[in-house]
Amino acid sequence: MLKGDNASGYFGVAFPNDWLDAFFNYGFVQKNFNPELGFMQRGSVEQYSARWRFQPRPPAPWNKWIRKLYFKPLDMDLYKTLPTRQLESLRLEFRPIGADFQTGDKMEFNIQRAFDRLDQSFNIFRSVVIPKGRYWWTIYEIQFGTSPKRRWDLTKVNFQWGHYYNGEMKTFTIDGDFKFTSHFSLGGSYGINYATQFQGASFTTHAVTSRVVYALSNRANLQVFTQWNNDNRTVNVYVRLHIIPKIGSDIYAVFNQLIDTSGLRRTNMGRAIRGKFVPGFLF
Repeated sequence: MLKGDNASGYFGVAFPNDWLDAFFNYGFVQKNFNPELGFMQRGSVEQYSARWRFQPRPPAPWNKWIRKLYFKPLDMDLYKTLPTRQLESLRLEFRPIGADFQTGDKMEFNIQRAFDRLDQSFNIFRSVVIPKGRYWWTIYEIQFGTSPKRRWDLTKVNFQWGHYYNGEMKTFTIDGDFKFTSHFSLGGSYGINYATQFQGASFTTHAVTSRVVYALSNRANLQVFTQWNNDNRTVNVYVRLHIIPKIGSDIYAVFNQLIDTSGLRRTNMGRAIRGKFVPGFLF
């Protein structure tokens, strides 16, 4: 067992309120910390997270159409590398305007400012490489979603444009569901990224997902997910059966398959079957 620099900690304070929603969190993970009880996303870092959002309800006559407005002066995630405390990454988001409508629909406009320190170069798409270095960029975002109470709903329609690392990026994403019955729904998403000026290179990525959800009863459901993108050209098929024999207990059966679609013939890259039983509370 490594001694020294093996601690982690977390502190947070929140003010969840109808008119003002705010929080501040601080956490750190030293380089020799061993997460024996779980999973950690980053090591040797300290993190600062904060959000400050106003949520006023408009007066008459605007409240006939608008349930709540959202103004977000600050939403921040900041990471520093330990022990040097050099800036590793930073994400800032400002929301000049956002709204929930009485219909259940919602919209928002966001401005995102980001920083990332790359200690190693990486391939962003096939042969396109982003060199190591320090990068700042700004992204603008318009987002819209419809009410989940509808038989059909667009969970998210998103359009982003701006810089990304050393290039420019335009992104469009649409995600939605259609409820055939109260037990059966079909959904999916499509996303496209159009990238230009990455050291003279340009590329376009496509990602398609689908999902089928069937509730056998209020204690059993079957879910089928598929995902494909034109970068690695693989299809990931994920099937999960979830059974609740009694409240507090769970049984999971999962089938996963990876298929290569890059050639003329589809090639199986592997299959896996897993199961899990959670006994729940004894009393």
